[in-house]
Amino acid sequence: HSGAAGLSLHRDRLEEFSESLADLMMAVDVEIPEPPSLDIAADLAPESVSVDTVRALKCLEPLGQGNETPLFRINGARLLQYSTMGASNDHLRVTIRHGDRQLECVFWNAAHRSGELTERRSLDLVGTLGINTWRDSSRLQFELKDFRMGS
Repeated sequence: HSGAAGLSLHRDRLEEFSESLADLMMAVDVEIPEPPSLDIAADLAPESVSVDTVRALKCLEPLGQGNETPLFRINGARLLQYSTMGASNDHLRVTIRHGDRQLECVFWNAAHRSGELTERRSLDLVGTLGINTWRDSSRLQFELKDFRMGS
């Protein structure tokens, strides 16, 4: 598109380019925003991946500004499968095993991140635990906010 830009650079000049770019940004006083962070409430143990946990979280309602939905971390989940979903394949569906529990995860508008899952076996995940009801069927679901290669 008309706003796109590009450049070619020899590898041996990458460090020099990076330093020059950093100097230029400092000279024009460009504010570089902090990377976004997630406020994780707790690590989610396999035995806590349950409908009972979702029911217990109901006592925190009403949720919203000032009382955010708690985010949970699942460390070292085993990736079983993933696919895109939705009418335009914009969303990502990930199935994991956490301990003895199998869990479906959904990551809205994140199909572009599916390439990060290629040949991955272990993932660390952050999201919310809830119940997905669709077509008169309800099941546990983890709504992803982010993931990374497992630790």
